[in-house]
Amino acid sequence: MGIGLATLATPLHQAMLRLGSFPGQLIDLANQSPADVIGTARKMVGHSVTLVDLGALTGIPMIDVPIEDAARTATYFLLAGLFWLFSGTRLPVRSVMAYFAYVFGAMLVLDIVATLLGDLLFLALPGDWQSRIFTAGLVGDAASLVRVAYILVFPALIFPALLGVPRATVIGATMLACLSWGLGGLVLTQLMIGSGLVILGPGL
Repeated sequence: MGIGLATLATPLHQAMLRLGSFPGQLIDLANQSPADVIGTARKMVGHSVTLVDLGALTGIPMIDVPIEDAARTATYFLLAGLFWLFSGTRLPVRSVMAYFAYVFGAMLVLDIVATLLGDLLFLALPGDWQSRIFTAGLVGDAASLVRVAYILVFPALIFPALLGVPRATVIGATMLACLSWGLGGLVLTQLMIGSGLVILGPGL
């Protein structure tokens, strides 16, 4: 549902930006297809780049949708597995997976609401588009604090009561899992850029 809402909200978001005299060329840049992005990346890294989009692997929805769902589920499982590992196997993988499936959907809806509220602020404020987009962006900054809380704070509040795991264990697992997730993402990105094989995962 979150992904569907984001898809519907994008044209409205861009229409409101255009109405507020936001430069059209910047909107067009944001609308680049993965192929366009790969073309730009090829020029930057100086070698050929191959894109593998797990959301559109074959172009046949009956095949691509299950692949995309499987990749998304595997991502939830990997993140939950890190929590399980760093909690000393105390946090059950299935329950943590369910939590993050909810969290990523909730964060997506939060992003949509923050974006549209920022757009309304962008239209209502006086001045040039640069100053208005900066001020409107503060709404997104506030939403980012909630996103951080979903990942770093809420588990320590929720998991001990629901799963019977000590709060100190949850906090330690959260910090180590998120650190490993971030560092792993950086390493994977560098490996893909170096090898020229870019795997585009599904939206969470």
